[in-house]
Amino acid sequence: MNADSFTLPRSGFVQQSHLRDKPVMAALYFSRIDMARRKNWEAGNVVEIKLADDSYCYGVVIDFPLIVFGSSSHKEKQKASRKLFSDIGFRIWVMKYAIDEKSWPVIGSIELDSDLEKEPTFYKFNVISKKFSHYRNSVETETGLEQCIDLECAAAWDPEHIESRLIDLKNGTPNKWVESLKAENKV
Repeated sequence: MNADSFTLPRSGFVQQSHLRDKPVMAALYFSRIDMARRKNWEAGNVVEIKLADDSYCYGVVIDFPLIVFGSSSHKEKQKASRKLFSDIGFRIWVMKYAIDEKSWPVIGSIELDSDLEKEPTFYKFNVISKKFSHYRNSVETETGLEQCIDLECAAAWDPEHIESRLIDLKNGTPNKWVESLKAENKV
């Protein structure tokens, strides 16, 4: 067997014992996993999120780990388009494992514009020094609580918490995860 004839099992999972003494196969297998992971996080990729109420919401990858989520939900599946994000719900960092075929599949790609690509300012709170800071473009600047109110916390969200937030956004109700991360609740 050579690298050209090596195929992944349907499950996508290979036991390490199957790759023993096959370094070329192991390298090919793990590079395919890495390529798939990179492809999921390409700028402009649109992900589909099926919510617990069987509606659909959509997010667009800006740059790992940042995703912009549209504020609207849909009863039917939609095609990837810019109109899904004509009204932005929120921009947050997302855990890497959120995007895959089993949770949030990539359904297509759109061209990003300056409105979508706008870099958000997050806030951080140091629990030891009890000081706030802004975090933007990988730069942290010390600031006060007042300047952090209404900003998103610099945190990567789990997919299930984002889904909960999308349902609450749809229903116009406060979200417990958003409330728990508010800057004013840190002091």
